[in-house]
Amino acid sequence: SARLSDAKYFFTEDSKRPLHEKVPALHGVMFHHKLGTVRQKVERVCDLVEWMAEHLNRSDLQDICRRSAFLAKADLTTGMVGEFPTLQGIMGEEYARHEGEPEDVCRAIGEQYLPRFPDDQIPTSLPGVLLAVADRGDAITSFFAAGMAPSGSEDPLGLRRAAYGLVRIVIETPLRLNIVSAVDRMVKILGEQGMVRGTSQHAAEVVAFIIDRL
Repeated sequence: SARLSDAKYFFTEDSKRPLHEKVPALHGVMFHHKLGTVRQKVERVCDLVEWMAEHLNRSDLQDICRRSAFLAKADLTTGMVGEFPTLQGIMGEEYARHEGEPEDVCRAIGEQYLPRFPDDQIPTSLPGVLLAVADRGDAITSFFAAGMAPSGSEDPLGLRRAAYGLVRIVIETPLRLNIVSAVDRMVKILGEQGMVRGTSQHAAEVVAFIIDRL
């Protein structure tokens, strides 16, 4: 009863400001000290999903994909997710729906973390698929470029799990995405942002890493 009461309080407080007004607060949330803030990660993912949609000849989805990526991490600044961290993504979807965002945007926000574990379900909507791939791809490429690739059995950043989820999505959905081209784009986006300088060698290492999961 007390937990539900807390949840009701946080929902009421969080709902006083829409998700898009919470995005600037992500400047204060660190993604990694070598890779900047979550807000900077959001910028990279926005660029990436827009490129993916165009690459797939689905320019009609570019606005939906970009809006989904823009709002995807906003719930990290909410009281609800602060109190109940396992609800990240889930609350983003619900708050977006509560605010009247397009249903495709809401679903994509909720699907971005799928699959959460090896046998979990995968995203079903194309914007959700692209957001999930972009989120994982950005994380893997960024950490490789920053010199933090997994070594031996150690994988504190969960990059092997992220790559395995990416492989499952590409195999088990109708998505036909050139991963080599996508990784090249990720490296270019990193360079344009100026956080770390990715190289063609880093891109080759990321592709080989993903193929290992395959």
